Amino acid sequence: MASSSEFWKLVRIGVTVLVILLSVLAWIGRKSKLGTKLQITTQESVNYSGTVTEQEAQSLGRVLQ
Repeated sequence: MASSSEFWKLVRIGVTVLVILLSVLAWIGRKSKLGTKLQITTQESVNYSGTVTEQEAQSLGRVLQ
């Protein structure tokens, strides 16, 4: 039978793995929501996705400048 300290060590390892996994999934989800990044200037960019075209994103970038 595992001792109490071994049990809590396994719990900590499990929680750590779970936190890392959820962090990776959140990062992937965020990247997919942002879509394609179009650099407007050296410091500014526009992200677009879905049915928006690159030309439309460029137009928006010019307007926002």
